[in-house]
Amino acid sequence: PWNDKTTLHIWDWAKSTKSKPLDAVADRSMTLSPDGKKVVTNDGRAIDTTTGEVTRLANFDGDVYRAKFSRDGRMLVLMIYGGGNQGTARVLEFPSGKKICEIPDIFPHMFVADFSSGGKQVVLIGMDLITRRFETTSGRELTKYEPAHSNSVRAVTISNGGNYVVSSG
Repeated sequence: PWNDKTTLHIWDWAKSTKSKPLDAVADRSMTLSPDGKKVVTNDGRAIDTTTGEVTRLANFDGDVYRAKFSRDGRMLVLMIYGGGNQGTARVLEFPSGKKICEIPDIFPHMFVADFSSGGKQVVLIGMDLITRRFETTSGRELTKYEPAHSNSVRAVTISNGGNYVVSSG
């Protein structure tokens, strides 16, 4: 049977194939920091993967559908579901939770996002299914990559050098 509260298991592949169950649960979704030290759940809990200690992050109000870390682990982008086809991306500092900016009119159902290697830009999918690049400090749109996808976008990534963006729908 479906259980919407599940125990978190973490593996350190270099040390063992046995998981370390954490005394914490995730409701719907979570994201792992690039260094593997924190799990952030969609309800705003930051869970230390070594100790299981839980801290609350600020600015997780609204219906947070998904979250993703920047490559350096210093930022999070959240998808805030607004009902129907409405979504807003919220960029936060990590671990403070300080809100940096909000980006409206983002397609919420298949939340895909990627940060540039320096974290100064984020690529998201607009309501019109067009891949768009935004400045993380202000939320200002920098570029839109046309044509639009004709279906839900399942993945987006930026190359390490930042010269290429690929999205798949």
